[in-house]
Amino acid sequence: MDAQLISQSEYEELLVKHSASTVFHRPAWLNLAASARGSEVFYLGLFDGELVAALPVFRQRVYGITIAGSPLPKHATHLAHPLLDDGVDPARVLEAVSRWRRTIRWPFFQLAWHADLPEVSDPPVVEERYWMEISLAEDLEQLWQRTTHGARSSVKKAVRSGIRLHWIRDADFCADYARLVDSTYRRQGIRPNNPLEIYDQVWRNREALGLRILAGTLGGKLIAAAWIFSDHHGCYYWDAASDQEHRKLSCSHLLQWTIVRWARRQGHPTYNLLGVGRAGARNGIGWFKRSLGGVPVTGQMLYWTSPWIRPLLGGYRQYLKFRDRPRQR
Repeated sequence: MDAQLISQSEYEELLVKHSASTVFHRPAWLNLAASARGSEVFYLGLFDGELVAALPVFRQRVYGITIAGSPLPKHATHLAHPLLDDGVDPARVLEAVSRWRRTIRWPFFQLAWHADLPEVSDPPVVEERYWMEISLAEDLEQLWQRTTHGARSSVKKAVRSGIRLHWIRDADFCADYARLVDSTYRRQGIRPNNPLEIYDQVWRNREALGLRILAGTLGGKLIAAAWIFSDHHGCYYWDAASDQEHRKLSCSHLLQWTIVRWARRQGHPTYNLLGVGRAGARNGIGWFKRSLGGVPVTGQMLYWTSPWIRPLLGGYRQYLKFRDRPRQR
């Protein structure tokens, strides 16, 4: 099996026939994520006589070093695993990707992998990742009982507080949402996950991403909002923010429970709460997603690195952990 770059149109031809593809495989999202992070995206095809597998690849320069991956950190591209035709041997795919990486000579390459990991001649470093998911196959009462007692109390409290919910249909909302983002991350003392300009871009691509935004207001003032994407697999919790002044009203719990109800009515099989990351990362958001009834789903991130970059990577991760640690305000 050989690996080589393919055009976006060739990638899209393979994309439309793959039931495993998600909204995060779509060029509309990939190009947007790359633009927001100052990287570039291209497409790697794997050929066995014909094109039998493909994956999107981001490339970025960080402190003068070229890193690449499907996906890369901070690109919010949670489910970008390789797309394989039925019957394609996963081991041959990994072997082909590894050979291609050595030919390109990039010192760092990572790959999301959601299947069993086969043995390969150039084994990568394997790091377990997990995300949270709610199955919507049960009835509403069962889903309600799967939330924690604290989450149910929070939903009831938000309803009693007189919060009103609205599906957003106005692009001007993005400017007001920036205020919520500032309030949310300033409260935690950490940097925002996304650059502010990405929200306008996501709004402009809302049809391709299956975007819906649910917002909560109190007395006409926006106090919280949640962004969700959707495709044939289900819907995805992409982003959310809330106003510190009204945080104790628990609007975020009400938003999420309302989205669960809406997604089930729409026939979505799952509500994917997406990544919590490596073990121990962002404990607060992990607790919140578990309280909603989220169940961990595991996958792997595979790393191929040059020997000299491994200590640098470890040091850089420690720096980011220190830089982005929550601070009391």
